Amino acid sequence: PPLLMSTSSPAFVPAAAAVKAYWRGLPPVLFVIARPAGAVGGPPLAVVRIPEPRFPLDFEIGPDDVMMPAMRFEGPIELSARLDTDGNASTRAEGDRETRSAVAASPGDAGVALRLE
Repeated sequence: PPLLMSTSSPAFVPAAAAVKAYWRGLPPVLFVIARPAGAVGGPPLAVVRIPEPRFPLDFEIGPDDVMMPAMRFEGPIELSARLDTDGNASTRAEGDRETRSAVAASPGDAGVALRLE
């Protein structure tokens, strides 16, 4: 099946935001986001929501995670991630951490590593 995933390599570096979020009493949520390569704006192609992640973290994203049924999970795509301190994908908070730039990938790739900054 066309899935993208990380391996046991340090897919996500432990982020201070995770500790900070717990300190504030809020469990963080990690969002792994796929967009068609070169897309600017609009809804993501697919999103995986991972509550209270533990790092390093393996993840999979694929057709079951597509946001709109009419969209097809096919490449090339770009992956990014955000560790959200309030768990709400539509807000941005000071302690949130995200990938600095998207990582190019194609369905079926393995070993895709994302680094939170």
